Amino acid sequence: MILGKNGSGKSTLLRILRGLLNPSSGHVYLEKPCAFVQQDPNIQILMPTIGMDIAVSVPKKPDTSRSELWGAVREALTEVGLVPPEYFMRMSSYRLSGGQRQRAAVAAALAMKPKSFLLDEVTASMDPLNKAELISRVRRLITDRNIGAIWVTHLLDELEFADNIAIMGEGRILAQGPRIAMMPLVYDMQDNVEHE
Repeated sequence: MILGKNGSGKSTLLRILRGLLNPSSGHVYLEKPCAFVQQDPNIQILMPTIGMDIAVSVPKKPDTSRSELWGAVREALTEVGLVPPEYFMRMSSYRLSGGQRQRAAVAAALAMKPKSFLLDEVTASMDPLNKAELISRVRRLITDRNIGAIWVTHLLDELEFADNIAIMGEGRILAQGPRIAMMPLVYDMQDNVEHE
């Protein structure tokens, strides 16, 4: 997980990693396919129904059957807790809550069968219970599927799900390491911010 103040460069880093922005120097290597979920799900959900939106992300071969395609959509919806999937497949995004739209965006990303997963403050529009559940589900999926993931957050409670933490400031990584080693530094930084 990457942590940092607003304007520290977290989202810019993810956009560079995904290839949406070019770095001013250096090179980026990321295993593909790479899924990217942004903070605002409305940017990513474009099709008339949630099922169609996810179906666009499913890798297809010339012999992919319709039942395989919709089976993959149902699986992705179930993985993020939008159940029963048949109900959500037919829904338009405007009928979903902000948290459900974000889950649908994560489902579309998972349907890609990514090797790399970039998540940019995806829980910003979610209540604490749904936030914790989604993080737990995504964490389990990336572990089970051996997906490399970078999760940007500014919420300290999300750090309990991190293997490693990087702290950004002014467009640079200021410190990084295993979660257990980084948490004292994170708490020190929080105390300094609260006393400013």
